[in-house]
Amino acid sequence: MTKPKRSTNTGPKGVLQDYHDVKQMEALQLATQKNEREEAIKIRTAGEALKSGEVSMALKYLERQRRQTKVERLECVDASDDSDDSDFEDDDFLEIYRTKRLEQMQRCTAWPVYGAMKKIDIDQFSSVVDDTDHRVTCIFHLYEDGITPCSLLNRHMTVLAQTMDYSRFFEIKMSEIKPNFDRIGFPCVLIYRGGKKK
Repeated sequence: MTKPKRSTNTGPKGVLQDYHDVKQMEALQLATQKNEREEAIKIRTAGEALKSGEVSMALKYLERQRRQTKVERLECVDASDDSDDSDFEDDDFLEIYRTKRLEQMQRCTAWPVYGAMKKIDIDQFSSVVDDTDHRVTCIFHLYEDGITPCSLLNRHMTVLAQTMDYSRFFEIKMSEIKPNFDRIGFPCVLIYRGGKKK
């Protein structure tokens, strides 16, 4: 790095000129360092073209792994089996593995299916809310016998339970929970999902 030449003027203009020269030199040095870093990165990350007939290291590794797996499987096969059957066994093995894996994936992502309205008491309420899958909506109808809107809502919710089979529908008789509950509060519906009231 060359030093910036000093101004012959020693007053404020000379100091200001020296400052600008130093800043210009620093900017030039930063630009040079940036270019050098970019060149080094290009050299390190540049791909190399394969010559005709050459195989990449990744493909060689995968081929070696495949051969090793095949050898391990062949060691497990009875000595009486001839090599023509091993290809069929490989196909059978892969098909069985694929089927089992698909079943496992479907079980993990499958939603629980319900499809019916269930009558529960207050003792079961908290366990139902806590134990139900967090993706499933639990709908509770608090009802009382002899109240027309309650019986009407019960009928509609029974139909909904059959069509919305990914939700759980419950009915709880309010007189079992709170015998003197004001009748003006009926019908009452509580909705929970993931253990939280919605």
